[in-house]
Amino acid sequence: MKVSVLSILIGVLLFIIGCGSAVQTLTYRPKGSNEKMWNIHAEKNTFSNNVEVFVNDSLVTECSIGIFESGTECKGEYLGHPVLAMLDKSSSFLGGETIKCLIMIDGELVGKVEW
Repeated sequence: MKVSVLSILIGVLLFIIGCGSAVQTLTYRPKGSNEKMWNIHAEKNTFSNNVEVFVNDSLVTECSIGIFESGTECKGEYLGHPVLAMLDKSSSFLGGETIKCLIMIDGELVGKVEW
């Protein structure tokens, strides 16, 4: 059975594309509101470590943690509601890295996502 170099390269490319980002979803409804739940998702690009926060598929804010930084925060707004994403990066003894993102809207904690 012959496996061509092109087949191997295509397989590697598809694997890289599939591992390029990780998406996690939360829901939120503003206090006192009767509107439907908002879908909030945070997406992390595993190559650049950029984290994007979306509310109902609208990009609200984007953050990046530098190589020598352990955390950062970024702010945005959705329909007049302030959105805050606080990122915290920690490294393990064996070289692994974890990024936690706390998402707040109107000063209220919506949830935490972790990669």
